[in-house]
Amino acid sequence: MSKHPNAPRKKQHEAIRPQESSKQEADQGPRPEPLVSPTPTHAHNPEDAANHTKPPRKLLSPLQRSLEIAGILFGIGYAVVTYCLWQDTRHNFALDQRAWVGVKQMTLDKDIGNAGPLEIAVGLFNTGHTPALDVAITGSGLSSDPKTVPSLLPQESPRIVVAPGSDRDVIYMNAPLTAAQADAIKSGSFPIYVHILIEYSDIFRKRHRSEFCGYYPTPKPPYFFNCPAGGFAMD
Repeated sequence: MSKHPNAPRKKQHEAIRPQESSKQEADQGPRPEPLVSPTPTHAHNPEDAANHTKPPRKLLSPLQRSLEIAGILFGIGYAVVTYCLWQDTRHNFALDQRAWVGVKQMTLDKDIGNAGPLEIAVGLFNTGHTPALDVAITGSGLSSDPKTVPSLLPQESPRIVVAPGSDRDVIYMNAPLTAAQADAIKSGSFPIYVHILIEYSDIFRKRHRSEFCGYYPTPKPPYFFNCPAGGFAMD
């Protein structure tokens, strides 16, 4: 028995249950966050970076280096060859499709007088696959020697379009003629050589020129014949 039966009993301390502890924390409100953020677990450590060494770079063997250089050279060569083939194909296409203008015949359009210009009708043809544009006789000259090409004087003639496959287009021109040359032609003592320059453009906007040389009189007037040294040239 206790010595003091009437004395108040001391309260025994009971352990706080987890549910009650959570409830108390919720009643107290959220905890204040620390002012200093916690140190991240994966922070960069300079000492670790210093101690970390990169794996050594593999050096190419002489064979691998030679193959790499050969591959680069092959690629460059292939590109150059492809470009040259493309340029050649483009050039051949332009040659096949462009206009080719020449002189089919030249005839004396008017009887020769005592003096004055020599009036000539120049028949043209186009053997190309596309029209010849802006066709005109831009120069003409006379000579008494087939081996002598005179300085061609500027010639003004109508500018026409010659269709592909056409051989009926005619340009009329006037060549200067002196009285002595007119008398020589009429008497048949020596022929007069007529040189003309024809210029035109193709559909690719490239300018071309054709040269023709014919002489008169001939056994078949009023037709001119080609000069013995070569009556026609074209580019």
